[in-house]
Amino acid sequence: MIGVSIKTVLKTSLYSFALILYSCSSRIDPDKQNYTGNQQFLREFKQLKESAFSQDVAITGETKAVFNHEDEVAIRVVLPVDEPYSSEFTPQIGSLHTLGDLEQIASDYAASLVIDDRKSAGSLMVSKSRVKNSLMTMISQSKYYLINQFGFDESEIVEMLDVENADESVLVPFVLAIIEHDNSFYLTSIQPGFSLFTPAMAVEWQQVGHCALRAIGADIFFGLGTSMCKTWGKKAIKTAFKTAAKRIVGPVGVAIAVIEFSLCMGGVEL
Repeated sequence: MIGVSIKTVLKTSLYSFALILYSCSSRIDPDKQNYTGNQQFLREFKQLKESAFSQDVAITGETKAVFNHEDEVAIRVVLPVDEPYSSEFTPQIGSLHTLGDLEQIASDYAASLVIDDRKSAGSLMVSKSRVKNSLMTMISQSKYYLINQFGFDESEIVEMLDVENADESVLVPFVLAIIEHDNSFYLTSIQPGFSLFTPAMAVEWQQVGHCALRAIGADIFFGLGTSMCKTWGKKAIKTAFKTAAKRIVGPVGVAIAVIEFSLCMGGVEL
């Protein structure tokens, strides 16, 4: 009787544990396969970004007439307080044409990039549609990540975007944040002696902090990190996206977030 009782308890416990696993995601905790896949994503992302950031997105005096007024977005380059070389900085705004130019000047001058709703003098005017077009390959890559890693299909992604009235470009920094979370968790939680990475890599990720979350401007995973699942199913992903979608304004906001993410990541080994 005792043996039968123990067997019954064990069967019940195993069944309950299986239900818990099923109720989480079909994904498991970030492991070697997920980590290497994430690293491959970031390497491909870097290549896509280089191409995207070389495209002309500026609206200049010569091209202004061909753009709809609603397509214009102003980006203001904000220098640090007491910046000593601001006099030589201002004339450079007129020479900026690509997102790569903006990234370079933000890096050179430790400057911040903000959307200027007032379209003040000295701001760089860019075409929202051109910026969106430059991001399309990264948008496609981000969609594929959600499909491959979380089992989304195209219609579910469209629905998620529609519910939040979000531009599809927001998927780019959102997926970067997911990858960053997975990599940070993986490298700081696996046992020493793992041959996949060097200790320096874990230190680099810890030093960087949360670049994508910083670029988005909020901890989009707040409240989800205490879940039993270290990575989440579709419902949790949609909850996190709801927060991200409120923090980023259209393709230009996404471009700024990608620039901030790239500058923050710096020399992290991929």
